[in-house]
Amino acid sequence: MVHSLSILLVCLGILLLVRAIVPAYSLCRRQRHWGWKALFALVIFFIIDYALVAIYLLNLPQIDTSLAIVAGVLFCGGIFVNLVILLSRDTINRIKEAAQLYQQNALHDDLTGLPNRKHLMQHLQQTIEQANQDNRPLSVMMMDLNQFKSVNDTLGHPRGDELLNQLSQRLSTCLKPGQFLARMGGDEFTVVVPETDPTQCDTMDKLCSAIRQQLEQPFDLGGYKVIIGASPGIATFPHHGSDAETLLKHADIAMCQAKREKLLCCVYEPFMSQHSERALTIASRLPQAIANNEFELHYQPLICNLTQSVYGVEALIRWPQEDGSSIPAAEFIGLAEQSHLIRDITRWVLAAGMKQLNSWQQQGLNINLQVNISARDLDETALVNYIQEHLQVNQLDAEHLTLEITEHAVISNRQRSSAILTKLNDQGVKISLDDFGTGHSSLTLLNSLPLNQLKIDHSFVTGMESNEKNLAIVQSTIDLGKNMHLTVVAEGVENQHQIELLDLMGCNYMQGYFLGSPMPADELPQWLNDYSATSANS
Repeated sequence: MVHSLSILLVCLGILLLVRAIVPAYSLCRRQRHWGWKALFALVIFFIIDYALVAIYLLNLPQIDTSLAIVAGVLFCGGIFVNLVILLSRDTINRIKEAAQLYQQNALHDDLTGLPNRKHLMQHLQQTIEQANQDNRPLSVMMMDLNQFKSVNDTLGHPRGDELLNQLSQRLSTCLKPGQFLARMGGDEFTVVVPETDPTQCDTMDKLCSAIRQQLEQPFDLGGYKVIIGASPGIATFPHHGSDAETLLKHADIAMCQAKREKLLCCVYEPFMSQHSERALTIASRLPQAIANNEFELHYQPLICNLTQSVYGVEALIRWPQEDGSSIPAAEFIGLAEQSHLIRDITRWVLAAGMKQLNSWQQQGLNINLQVNISARDLDETALVNYIQEHLQVNQLDAEHLTLEITEHAVISNRQRSSAILTKLNDQGVKISLDDFGTGHSSLTLLNSLPLNQLKIDHSFVTGMESNEKNLAIVQSTIDLGKNMHLTVVAEGVENQHQIELLDLMGCNYMQGYFLGSPMPADELPQWLNDYSATSANS
């Protein structure tokens, strides 16, 4: 019995060692370390030794206790070697999987699973090097989403994340083989398109068209149907840069240009960098300009069509410079709206405008004041108290103040905007919808906001005497305003013929350079005297 058991233990030890040969050999090939090679050689050596011991035991007629113990030790040795090799293999595999997962996470976006900025930079630089060797161009397209912030603010960040996931899947379907999509962060995505040149072929046009088609389809976010737009910017190697950083920078500049000009797509041009550098300079100077009170207001008259008298003035901000020039509001207001600086600017305009209105009224000038406010001004209820405080300080009736808002300003958070505007309107402040007809929700806003006035955008007034469509739009807007008991202002009046047409159509007020240019506050009284004298003689 002891004899048979001892031989069985040694044979089992041999089988265990044989079982360890394959993983040991695999480790030798993968790890290429002398220690694993030595272990593999030892396993082979042990198998040979175990076999010799087994043969020796088979030839013995009887095995004593000491040999039986040796057989047991050899069996345990086989178990030990087998476990060491198997556990080492599993541990190495787990370390490798963890390293792969870490590499995956380091190079991919957690939310969408797309390559991240780090991965993009590596891929783009490699693609540039290959394109340089092959003497072939490549393009980089960068885009972010219009009004993505309003989705987060209105529906919550989980819905915003869901939108990004759906978008990444849609964008992936637009790509051809070899094209590379990455999420830079936030709502910003980048596509690398090798072997293309937007000035010589239509590859980028087709890609832009495919992306637009995907964006035109509503996103279903928990029952909410949301349509999101984008304005991609494109930069091309080698025309617009020879390295990854430069190409991405220029694609970003082109994207900003597309947003400013409301273009479907924009290819980078060198002049855009100058604009971008100027914008950066202006943005960096804004906080100091606000602190130092560097702005001034000009006032443009609004003329009553029925009486030809001056109904009021619109306050327009200017930023004068030491050299006598002035930075147009169009250049710095948009930059201020990207931060909370616009709130400080709006409050300065309100305070300065109401103070000036009080001064005019003390001079016997009975006119009204119109002030533009932005979307960020409607983010907080403090605006209501601020306006009420300055009305009281300047002893002004609320009905002499009109706040001009755009459709964009209220669409981003309609519920809160409507509540704030309603409070102001209840106090007597008038609300005007500016640039009417240029947005997408005008009729809805007319029904949901506490409005007193519509301002027809100058793009419809310009040339209406020779453009039947513009004329029809202006007439329809005036009729709509009348039916909803709103006064209507026509902006951008350029000639006497337009004045006569607006009079026939029943427009309440007119505004434009032909009637009166924006002017400093100290020039307005004399202008009013001259205008009154001219009107009386005509």
